[in-house]
Amino acid sequence: MYRIRWFDVTWNSKYNTVVDAIISDVYTEEKYYGFTSHKRRDDFLGASYISKKEIEESIENPLTNESTTYKRIIYEKTLFNLENNQLGIELINPPRSIQQVLNTFASMSKFNITIKPLNLDLLKLIQLLKFQFDYFEIHAIECSDIHISKNTKVKLVAKNDQCDVFEDIDIFLNKKKYIIDKIKCSFSIKEKKSIFELSNNGNLKTNKNNLNLLLPIIKDTIREQLSTQ
Repeated sequence: MYRIRWFDVTWNSKYNTVVDAIISDVYTEEKYYGFTSHKRRDDFLGASYISKKEIEESIENPLTNESTTYKRIIYEKTLFNLENNQLGIELINPPRSIQQVLNTFASMSKFNITIKPLNLDLLKLIQLLKFQFDYFEIHAIECSDIHISKNTKVKLVAKNDQCDVFEDIDIFLNKKKYIIDKIKCSFSIKEKKSIFELSNNGNLKTNKNNLNLLLPIIKDTIREQLSTQ
């Protein structure tokens, strides 16, 4: 599965400042980090952040108890797109630790931008999304903060591979308050059928072949929701 993660960015007119800094901060072996730019258009930059790490590993000979130290070099590459709008940072197949690259973006603006994880209302987003596809069904859903009493909340995971599970959840919870954390959907559009997973903190998982069709729909719908918050 191909993974995309988005962040909510308040650029404070610093978008071009960050982009220019990235383009000029080219990766070199000497400084162990930097950027490689791939595509630039008005209000769009596609690039990658590269970091190099040297790790020393010791291996002990079990017969002689002598240790030999080896140096191992690790390269980490984070592909990303920057756009001059609220949904401003898009990380592509990001590593587990992404704080370094986010801090680097902020430092290039002299910390005059604000980067926040998305906080999506998937309940509202579902209502917007379902009209964008020829066919759209939710086959798995994770819910949290379900109030079953004044001080008690529970989580719920529901799956149905045969049909849409959302209506069953709505009936089962019977007007209780809850938050949707993640959905797994099947869809068809322009005779293309596939699946995607979307979480309320801006994580998308899908097949790489879906991206050209799926990404514009998901991103436009998220922007629409963000604009009404």
